[in-house]
Amino acid sequence: MAIHESMASVTFDNQVSVMGNLGFGSEKYGIDLVIGNEVESNAWHALVELESDCILLEVKAGLFDTNQPKDFAWWGPEECSDEADDYLKSLIKRVC
Repeated sequence: MAIHESMASVTFDNQVSVMGNLGFGSEKYGIDLVIGNEVESNAWHALVELESDCILLEVKAGLFDTNQPKDFAWWGPEECSDEADDYLKSLIKRVC
């Protein structure tokens, strides 16, 4: 759920193709924009910040495991790498 600003939720299939995207944001962006998005369990997905300083509330079912808080896609670049920055830029171009 968007608390502040706007973003996009992007879902992928197992062949790394974009299956869909949904823009969502806080009430500041009008009545035609949803404030949240539900992603199916075990679905590959990413969230893209469309405005600076986004704040997002994410809720997951089950217990939180501090040893495994994230499940990264095998096909994605390593977090905080130069490749990750390039990938994010290309993803934004594809979905916006």
